[in-house]
Amino acid sequence: MGCPGHEEFAIGSIAETGNIFVADYAAQYGANDEYIRRVSAEEMDKIQRYRREFTPSRGPIDPKDRIVILVDDGIATGATMRAAVEAVREKHPKKIVIAVPVGSPRALGSLQQVADEVVCLSAPAGFRAVGQYYRAFPQVEDDIVKRIMHSCS
Repeated sequence: MGCPGHEEFAIGSIAETGNIFVADYAAQYGANDEYIRRVSAEEMDKIQRYRREFTPSRGPIDPKDRIVILVDDGIATGATMRAAVEAVREKHPKKIVIAVPVGSPRALGSLQQVADEVVCLSAPAGFRAVGQYYRAFPQVEDDIVKRIMHSCS
Protein backbone atom coordinates (compact mmCIF):
# COMPACT_ATOMS: atom_id res chain seq x y z
CA MET A 1 0.00 0.00 0.00
CA GLY A 2 1.50 3.25 -1.12
CA CYS A 3 1.58 6.50 0.75
CA PRO A 4 -1.19 8.95 -0.22
CA GLY A 5 0.21 11.01 -3.08
CA HIS A 6 3.45 9.00 -3.22
CA GLU A 7 2.34 5.47 -4.11
CA GLU A 8 5.91 4.16 -4.51
CA PHE A 9 6.60 4.81 -0.82
CA ALA A 10 5.11 1.87 1.10
CA ILE A 11 3.14 2.54 4.26
CA GLY A 12 1.88 -1.01 4.49
CA SER A 13 0.93 -4.07 2.54
CA ILE A 14 -1.61 -6.84 2.21
CA ALA A 15 -0.89 -10.49 1.53
CA GLU A 16 -2.93 -12.92 -0.53
CA THR A 17 -4.15 -14.40 2.75
CA GLY A 18 -5.71 -11.06 3.67
CA ASN A 19 -3.10 -10.23 6.31
CA ILE A 20 -2.61 -6.49 6.49
CA PHE A 21 0.56 -4.86 7.77
CA VAL A 22 0.52 -1.11 8.41
CA ALA A 23 3.81 0.60 9.19
CA ASP A 24 4.01 2.57 12.43
CA TYR A 25 4.70 5.74 10.43
CA ALA A 26 1.66 5.41 8.10
CA ALA A 27 -0.55 7.96 9.89
CA GLN A 28 2.10 10.69 9.77
CA TYR A 29 2.00 10.40 5.96
CA GLY A 30 -1.79 10.77 5.81
CA ALA A 31 -2.86 7.13 5.78
CA ASN A 32 -5.91 7.13 8.05
CA ASP A 33 -8.19 4.13 8.73
CA GLU A 34 -10.50 4.89 5.80
CA TYR A 35 -7.53 5.16 3.43
CA ILE A 36 -6.12 1.83 4.69
CA ARG A 37 -9.52 0.11 4.22
CA ARG A 38 -9.96 1.48 0.71
CA VAL A 39 -6.44 0.74 -0.50
CA SER A 40 -6.45 -2.72 1.14
CA ALA A 41 -9.63 -3.63 -0.76
CA GLU A 42 -8.14 -2.33 -4.03
CA GLU A 43 -4.91 -4.25 -3.48
CA MET A 44 -6.77 -7.47 -2.58
CA ASP A 45 -8.76 -7.18 -5.82
CA LYS A 46 -5.46 -6.76 -7.69
CA ILE A 47 -3.91 -9.79 -5.92
CA GLN A 48 -6.90 -11.96 -6.85
CA ARG A 49 -6.77 -10.75 -10.47
CA TYR A 50 -3.03 -11.46 -10.63
CA ARG A 51 -3.59 -14.97 -9.23
CA ARG A 52 -6.21 -15.65 -11.95
CA GLU A 53 -4.08 -14.16 -14.74
CA PHE A 54 -0.58 -15.30 -13.79
CA THR A 55 -1.24 -18.84 -12.48
CA PRO A 56 -4.68 -19.84 -13.78
CA SER A 57 -3.96 -23.58 -13.70
CA ARG A 58 -2.84 -23.81 -10.07
CA GLY A 59 -3.30 -22.25 -6.68
CA PRO A 60 -0.58 -21.15 -4.27
CA ILE A 61 2.15 -23.68 -3.47
CA ASP A 62 1.94 -24.96 0.10
CA PRO A 63 5.12 -23.88 1.94
CA LYS A 64 4.56 -26.23 4.91
CA ASP A 65 7.86 -27.84 5.98
CA ARG A 66 9.74 -26.22 3.07
CA ILE A 67 12.51 -23.66 2.95
CA VAL A 68 10.92 -20.55 1.47
CA ILE A 69 13.08 -17.91 -0.20
CA LEU A 70 11.35 -14.55 -0.60
CA VAL A 71 13.05 -12.44 -3.27
CA ASP A 72 12.60 -8.77 -4.16
CA ASP A 73 14.51 -6.21 -6.21
CA GLY A 74 15.30 -4.33 -3.01
CA ILE A 75 13.88 -3.27 0.32
CA ALA A 76 13.12 0.33 1.18
CA THR A 77 10.61 0.32 4.04
CA GLY A 78 10.24 -3.45 4.46
CA ALA A 79 6.43 -3.21 4.61
CA THR A 80 5.77 -5.48 1.64
CA MET A 81 8.33 -8.06 2.69
CA ARG A 82 7.04 -8.08 6.27
CA ALA A 83 3.53 -8.92 5.04
CA ALA A 84 4.97 -11.68 2.84
CA VAL A 85 6.92 -13.16 5.76
CA GLU A 86 3.89 -13.06 8.05
CA ALA A 87 1.64 -14.67 5.43
CA VAL A 88 4.14 -17.47 4.76
CA ARG A 89 4.90 -17.97 8.47
CA GLU A 90 1.23 -18.86 9.08
CA LYS A 91 1.70 -21.84 6.73
CA HIS A 92 4.48 -23.35 8.90
CA PRO A 93 7.50 -23.42 6.60
CA LYS A 94 10.72 -25.03 7.77
CA LYS A 95 12.60 -21.76 7.25
CA ILE A 96 12.04 -18.31 5.70
CA VAL A 97 14.94 -16.63 3.92
CA ILE A 98 14.76 -13.10 2.50
CA ALA A 99 17.11 -12.48 -0.44
CA VAL A 100 17.63 -9.02 -1.93
CA PRO A 101 20.42 -7.20 -3.74
CA VAL A 102 20.05 -3.92 -1.82
CA GLY A 103 18.15 -2.57 1.14
CA SER A 104 17.78 0.04 3.80
CA PRO A 105 19.81 -0.92 6.88
CA ARG A 106 16.88 0.05 9.11
CA ALA A 107 14.33 -2.06 7.19
CA LEU A 108 16.71 -5.01 6.98
CA GLY A 109 17.28 -4.86 10.73
CA SER A 110 13.53 -4.95 11.29
CA LEU A 111 13.12 -7.91 8.93
CA GLN A 112 15.82 -9.87 10.75
CA GLN A 113 13.35 -10.00 13.64
CA VAL A 114 10.68 -11.83 11.58
CA ALA A 115 12.64 -13.94 9.05
CA ASP A 116 14.97 -16.81 9.83
CA GLU A 117 17.65 -15.38 7.58
CA VAL A 118 18.17 -12.17 5.59
CA VAL A 119 20.66 -12.14 2.71
CA CYS A 120 21.43 -8.71 1.26
CA LEU A 121 24.37 -7.84 -0.95
CA SER A 122 24.45 -4.14 -0.06
CA ALA A 123 22.94 -2.09 2.77
CA PRO A 124 24.38 1.40 2.18
CA ALA A 125 24.15 3.94 5.00
CA GLY A 126 22.84 6.60 2.60
CA PHE A 127 20.01 4.40 1.27
CA ARG A 128 17.00 6.41 0.02
CA ALA A 129 15.26 4.30 -2.64
CA VAL A 130 15.74 0.96 -4.37
CA GLY A 131 15.82 2.53 -7.84
CA GLN A 132 18.92 4.59 -7.06
CA TYR A 133 20.98 1.37 -7.12
CA TYR A 134 19.98 0.34 -10.66
CA ARG A 135 21.13 1.79 -13.98
CA ALA A 136 17.61 1.18 -15.30
CA PHE A 137 14.61 0.45 -13.08
CA PRO A 138 11.55 0.04 -15.34
CA GLN A 139 8.30 -1.62 -14.27
CA VAL A 140 7.98 -5.20 -15.51
CA GLU A 141 4.93 -5.40 -17.78
CA ASP A 142 2.19 -7.90 -16.91
CA ASP A 143 2.57 -9.69 -20.28
CA ILE A 144 6.21 -10.46 -19.48
CA VAL A 145 5.28 -11.83 -16.05
CA LYS A 146 2.51 -13.97 -17.58
CA ARG A 147 4.90 -15.38 -20.17
CA ILE A 148 7.45 -16.28 -17.48
CA MET A 149 4.85 -17.76 -15.14
CA HIS A 150 3.27 -19.84 -17.89
CA SER A 151 6.66 -21.20 -18.93
CA CYS A 152 7.27 -22.38 -15.34
CA SER A 153 3.99 -24.24 -14.89
